[in-house]
Amino acid sequence: GVLAAKARLVVRHILDEIEAPTTEVFPKQDALESEAKHSGNFINAPLFGKLVPQGRTVFIKPDGDMKPFENQWTFLDALQRVSENQLDEIIEVNALRKNSEAPQVSGISLGEFQAPWGLRPCAIRMLENGVSANQRVSCFWLAVHLRKLGLPFESTVAVLRRWAPNNRPVNGKKTISDDEIKSMAASAYLKAYPGYGCENPALVPFCDPACPVRAMQRQGGH
Repeated sequence: GVLAAKARLVVRHILDEIEAPTTEVFPKQDALESEAKHSGNFINAPLFGKLVPQGRTVFIKPDGDMKPFENQWTFLDALQRVSENQLDEIIEVNALRKNSEAPQVSGISLGEFQAPWGLRPCAIRMLENGVSANQRVSCFWLAVHLRKLGLPFESTVAVLRRWAPNNRPVNGKKTISDDEIKSMAASAYLKAYPGYGCENPALVPFCDPACPVRAMQRQGGH
């Protein structure tokens, strides 16, 4: 066996590479806490009984048709396990951050996201103080900023869920929901956006003139 944290890190990297970052990954946790009373998340195991004739819980071919392999057991027998050394090599070569090295999201005080993490001043202000308008657009661009830090999708969603209660929506509007947060974050992770949303009206009120991105734009850079 291998550590779940390493396997999840590599799988998330592969999903980013194939532009499928919102794909659900099991196990859902890097590790179970010692005080946990459960064994993790329930899933239907591969080749799960009566679901197999329905074409569910089976292994499918990685082509356009996505049809099940004719002989599931032959396919499984041909698989080669990935060793922990191979995972370590992938992590090192691609400079992937292990979850233990990622910023903590237990609180919404985000001083730890500043240098060396490089989160822009506007994003720090928005996360710490919340917003009163344009919650969904703000959520999208915050997710873009967090992705640029190298945060996994789940970590970004966790940060944004802790950010939401700080918002102060006006005109009787409700605070952005968990489902909306996940949807906005998923859109931000669909592709690598080159900018930071500096010209977007949702971010302009939080802009810091000293921000290096703004300085580059004034000089004609991007």
